[in-house]
Amino acid sequence: MLVKTILNRVEKFKSFVYGECTFEKTGNKSSIIVEVAARKNAKGLCPECHKSSPSYDKQPLRRYQYVPLWNIPVYFAYAPRRVNCKVHGIRVELLPWCNGKEQITKSSENSPKF
Repeated sequence: MLVKTILNRVEKFKSFVYGECTFEKTGNKSSIIVEVAARKNAKGLCPECHKSSPSYDKQPLRRYQYVPLWNIPVYFAYAPRRVNCKVHGIRVELLPWCNGKEQITKSSENSPKF
């Protein structure tokens, strides 16, 4: 079973898709890096009013720490978009897996409860 399949089963994000999953050395430990991309034709959400807004540009790639799998650290790699909200101006899009500028992920509301 693929890590991507497990993530799609456990953490499904409506406007985002999981890309390639790779092993990478982080410090002295191996980590799983999961590329995350915005779904095509999906607009980003304004963090203030939660309305979809057109993209302005992208920020540099960031890593968000996810729950370890089999004691292997997992990171989401994503370059957040900046959106141009009609009301609030240019802001970094709202991401469903983190709060604000935090680098640690949170679980989505629609994840299955085992």
